[in-house]
Amino acid sequence: MKKERFDFVCLDTEAGIDAFVKNPDTSEEGTVKSCSTDQLIVKTSEGKERCWNFNQVEELSRSTEEWPYR
Repeated sequence: MKKERFDFVCLDTEAGIDAFVKNPDTSEEGTVKSCSTDQLIVKTSEGKERCWNFNQVEELSRSTEEWPYR
């Protein structure tokens, strides 16, 4: 994920909007719970909490209703 998308995901998360990411190295995906300097705290679909660097993850796509400018 690029830095500007990381910043956007963190703003969404702070606003209470769900953001979903995937770690291609581990094939885990989940919901972003919080952010720190360059880390995402993610609750995986298995219920585990992970801490991933934003460079390690991919944002899962959202519908055009959620992102009409895409």
